[in-house]
Amino acid sequence: MNKYYLYFIFIFVFLLLSKYITSPETDLTMVDSVDDFSRILPADSPSAIFLKDYFVKGEFIKSHFFKVTVVSTQSAPQDKTVRVTKDFAHHFSRHLGMTLCYKRKKNLPVSYNNVPPGSNFIGELSIGYWERTSQGTFWRFYSSYSYFMQVFGWRDFVPTEEFFYKFDEYSKENRSFWGLNNEFGRDGIITQRNFPEYFIRQKEVQSQWKQIGKMFFSFDLNYFNNQSNF
Repeated sequence: MNKYYLYFIFIFVFLLLSKYITSPETDLTMVDSVDDFSRILPADSPSAIFLKDYFVKGEFIKSHFFKVTVVSTQSAPQDKTVRVTKDFAHHFSRHLGMTLCYKRKKNLPVSYNNVPPGSNFIGELSIGYWERTSQGTFWRFYSSYSYFMQVFGWRDFVPTEEFFYKFDEYSKENRSFWGLNNEFGRDGIITQRNFPEYFIRQKEVQSQWKQIGKMFFSFDLNYFNNQSNF
């Protein structure tokens, strides 16, 4: 009886993990350096690539993938899934929901300090304007670029002049900027709320492993109870 119970557990675990073994259908490019992302960054306008999702496929032979969004003022946003090395994934996974590289102006070099998505488009007067109110000064996109707010996962987040100045300061110093209150990145509340796929998947995996643990624990109890009856 114990043998069949073990077979059942093995089949259950295999079926459970098989959903994580299949590879994405998209064409992939191996990335082991942030420089590789700059090669797909549009060079003729302000543009950026930000990390939208991170996932792993395979249980015994793991492959790491980043889902990124390429944004430019001259073309529609594009989602791309790329395969990355393990070391690269572990280093940049905490930058989930952050810009990996960007160009502030057509004639400026690529910047690699990680910043909240859309930061480099703030202050670009060809696509938006500053709104001055009694509550402060806020950045607004023109209607033709208003979809940027959804692309960047801003929702009800509206950049202030203070936010822009702090981004500008960190950009010039080539330092990562996580928002005025660390709202962005894997541990940031805005990223967790607006890019939930990664976090939902993590909870599902944790829950499934708990189920497996309970099954094995139950089997151990049954096994020792049967042994004690001999």
